Parts: sequence; structure tokens; C-alpha cells
Amino acid sequence: NLYKFRGSNGYSLWPGARRYNQWLTSYVGDFLITAKEEGFSINSGIIDQWIKNEKSLAANWYIPGSTEQWEIRSSRFGQAYRLYVLAKSGNAMLNEMNRLKEDHQLTSHDAVLLGAAYAEAGRKDLAEQIINNSKKMEDDISNAYYSRNFGSSIRDAALITILYQDLDMKNE
Repeated sequence: NLYKFRGSNGYSLWPGARRYNQWLTSYVGDFLITAKEEGFSINSGIIDQWIKNEKSLAANWYIPGSTEQWEIRSSRFGQAYRLYVLAKSGNAMLNEMNRLKEDHQLTSHDAVLLGAAYAEAGRKDLAEQIINNSKKMEDDISNAYYSRNFGSSIRDAALITILYQDLDMKNE
């Protein structure tokens, strides 16, 4: 039961936890939206609440005041993923996408997710531009970065492959 894992603004790993995890919350939404698209019966109230919370988090997102690069990068990647899943759900937030696009410290991972969000929002031209520019970026990603979003280089490569496939960029 997902309700046991729900905190004030999102989902946590443990039932009854008060703090939520931003990455996990977006991941739960991605799963729910995909399940609904595949024909599974999903309570619309749970998706509606997820959308409301994610839109609020996206609109109020800011770069953490931390000096730790892994924390800043993890936060950007989390915002890019959130914006992609919102766009996938039919709730694209173009102002927030444009704000993130102007961030000159995006990693290639951030850019691919942001490009996919633009594609989901019907802006495939802008998506291709962002993604093509991302190929010029070099990322120096540490293990600390992955600890915040339950990831690995393998997960990121798989995610990027899926996004390229969804965007019909098979030659990439």
C-alpha cells in the first residue's frame, strides 16, 4: 500500500517516515503513470495528489546552498527528472523547464532528461537541440552523487537509452 510510504510532500523508503525523498517521489509518479498508460487500474486520486505535490516542488525548486558539488548535481538531476515525469503525465511546466535550461552547469544526464521533458511537451525541436548539445558535455560524477538518487552509471546509461528510444533518436 503506497499510502504507508507517503510523507507530507512525497514518498519515503520507510512506512510512516515524515521526510520524503525527492528522487523516489518522482520515480513513484513515473511508475504510476506508466502503469496507467499500460492499462492498469490506478486510483486517480493518488496520481492527482502526486501531480499537485510535484508541481509545487518543481515551482519552488532552488539550487541548494551547499558547497558540495554532488549535492548540487543531485538536486539538478532530481529537478530534471521531476520535470520529465510531469511532462510525461501531461503536466509540462515550461517556465521551470526554461529556468533549468538556462542553468549553465547542467550535466549531460540533466540535459537528456530536460530534452525528454521538452519532447513530451511537444517541443521536439528544442529537445533535439538540448540533447545534441549534451553530447559535448563532460561529466565528472562521483559516487556521492549517486547515493542521493539511488543510481549508478549503469542506471543512467539505461535511462538515457530509453529516453533516446522514446524520442526516436535510434542513431544516438
